Amino acid sequence: MLIVAAVCQEKSDSELQKGDRRSTDQCACQSSCTMGAPGIPGINGLHGKDGAHGMTGQPGIQGPLGPPGSQGMPGSRGRKGNPGVDGLNGEPGTSVVGPKGQKGEAGGPVRFSRHSGRDNIAFSVTRRNKLGPVTDDTRVMFDKIYSNLGDSFDTRTSEFKVKGNGTYIFHLHVMSQEFTECYAYIMLNDQLHLPVHGDARNGYGTGSTSVILDLAKDDKIWIQLSKGSALTNAYTVFSGYLLQ
Repeated sequence: MLIVAAVCQEKSDSELQKGDRRSTDQCACQSSCTMGAPGIPGINGLHGKDGAHGMTGQPGIQGPLGPPGSQGMPGSRGRKGNPGVDGLNGEPGTSVVGPKGQKGEAGGPVRFSRHSGRDNIAFSVTRRNKLGPVTDDTRVMFDKIYSNLGDSFDTRTSEFKVKGNGTYIFHLHVMSQEFTECYAYIMLNDQLHLPVHGDARNGYGTGSTSVILDLAKDDKIWIQLSKGSALTNAYTVFSGYLLQ
């Protein structure tokens, strides 16, 4: 049987050399031959190239919300924020009268002069800001208090209020604004008493005066700036004190 298969194979090879492409199956059928043993498997071929990437599919439907995770570590401290808007002013509080205090010890002897006030009476004041030119005769308000012994100078009205009869001396120094005249008066109650002039033709005008007055209790001394005049700030000083 094996000999017949070999002859068939030789015949097939011979025919292929002569150009005859007939199948060896015909030879096997004519000679009633059987198939031989399987041959040894061949070597695996090379891998083919990767195919082209497919198109990205549409996002799927969002799944249900998962359970909350565990608490994370505390974060770093944030930057300090900007200050907030000022709040509204609160309502005025109600006044409460406290209990009466204990009686204090008696003070030492006090020397009084012929007037009914204290011996130590003196003041010196000035302004922080410019004033004028004013459109009318104007009271000069002094908001910087250097001294006010005896509290005779009223900071609300800028008046020196005489607390007792006596002899007093007053000093007034003014400085005008640049190239603006300054006319001021020391006022006794509501009357013009003593003028001061600062001539500003060459720039800033200055003027000074002093006066000694015999005054009675409740007299008032204050400063008036005339219409059209202007003052600088701390260069205008008003002072006074009790002589006797």
